[in-house]
Amino acid sequence: AGKVDIDWKGRLRKNGLVLWHVGTNHAKDMIHGRLQITRPGPGYIHFSNELSDEWFRQFTGEARTTRRASRGDESVWTPIRKRIETWDCAVYVAWLEAYFDLGKKSAKFWNELESQVQPPTIDLFASTDSAATQENTDPFTNPIDDVREYPARRFKRTVRRLEQPGGFKARGW
Repeated sequence: AGKVDIDWKGRLRKNGLVLWHVGTNHAKDMIHGRLQITRPGPGYIHFSNELSDEWFRQFTGEARTTRRASRGDESVWTPIRKRIETWDCAVYVAWLEAYFDLGKKSAKFWNELESQVQPPTIDLFASTDSAATQENTDPFTNPIDDVREYPARRFKRTVRRLEQPGGFKARGW
């Protein structure tokens, strides 16, 4: 990683932007190797049933090819499609996994994380009555309590500002 943010005097900013170098060829090789694993287990990549065909076209949008270079033949990843955003995102996720040592985290760590981010209701589209009847002691995880946190006058102030001359409503939007 290296700092790349420079101020108008040509000096590096103390808390400026940092450029992270990602070993993309290594990450792509690792992902390709994991795709060869056919049984669920360590290293196996799981895909959702809800992913579109376009997602998979982008995910398979690069191929390992050999090309001649001045120092001999070299193997490189070459795009075979124009759009490969999902493949690029997978490469960055592989880098993040290595950077944060996520592969070394215990099952206990993942279970605790899941309990923190899992929603309190099983069905997110259930009526609010059924959500309110579920037992929940933490007020920050109940979406009903979060809605009550915001006062109505905050919204009224915004509406008044929009109705003023030159505001949102005045311009004919």
